[in-house]
Amino acid sequence: MAGGRGSRMLNPSKPLLAVGGQSLLERIFSIAKPMSQQVYLCASPNAPEVADFARSMGINIVEGSGEDYSRDLSLCLSFIREKTVLILPADIFIIHEQLFGESVNMAMESKSAISTVLQKGEFIGISIYNREGVQDDQWDFISIEVPARFCINVNTPEDLQEARHFIEHQWSQH
Repeated sequence: MAGGRGSRMLNPSKPLLAVGGQSLLERIFSIAKPMSQQVYLCASPNAPEVADFARSMGINIVEGSGEDYSRDLSLCLSFIREKTVLILPADIFIIHEQLFGESVNMAMESKSAISTVLQKGEFIGISIYNREGVQDDQWDFISIEVPARFCINVNTPEDLQEARHFIEHQWSQH
């Protein structure tokens, strides 16, 4: 999902911001690609350069409205027909790939129609939609709590600085 306005960052192209020499979008794509046969980006008219960059990486584009997350999510789910859809925000920086993978696996194993990953009790935009979990048009919902911090949701300049600091600290240890 990359359909927002980036208002807190004053930058609708937030997924293109670099952390450690790689954009947030490149990082999330490199992590998501081995988990899925198809990767889609819900793009926004607010930042056409994000869609252009994603296309250059071989990512399929779903054109969202850029007005409302719920509307764009519904649009994506109606367009993408796979039975299981992993939703990832394009503005998160994964700091622990193993914990991320474990949290996604827990969500996928739940068999609920909607499984949302919470990090320290907070919604971070990672969800699994499982059409096989729908019963009589009812979408049951569960939250999966991950006790450790495995990502930084980059919404503010301070969040971006934290992600960059994390990378610099990690690299200085090697």
